[in-house]
Amino acid sequence: VAEIVCEKDSADIIAKTIKDELTIGLKTIATQNLLVKLSFDDEGKETLSCFYPTSCVETGATGATVPIQAQLYIVGDLAMFGMVLGKEGMSGKWCHLCKMSGAEMSDLLKAGELWKGMEEMNEVVREHNAEVKKWKE
Repeated sequence: VAEIVCEKDSADIIAKTIKDELTIGLKTIATQNLLVKLSFDDEGKETLSCFYPTSCVETGATGATVPIQAQLYIVGDLAMFGMVLGKEGMSGKWCHLCKMSGAEMSDLLKAGELWKGMEEMNEVVREHNAEVKKWKE
């Protein structure tokens, strides 16, 4: 959909350029079925097409259409995830979920204090802390 290089691009640039269209596209992927259609023209030639319902105009070709719920994944490096979490420019020497330094993170059994404003991550952290507690026992 877009390539963003965190070394030079910022959340401000994204907001002023691709954010609105990217949001619409990601919402479409997350909420609508992807339609996969195998069509045959009058000469019997096969055509395979993938589309979302809002982007396709039927051409009269015959064939079968199968709906698929696509899975949405956002892939990026740690700098990109820092930007997504609102921590643009954050040093890689700190945990992106809690306030532990890189040295503290080497102890996998240690649970750190969460950054503020991450309520949506609380459940994941609670589950992680419960697992850490089990490991320590």
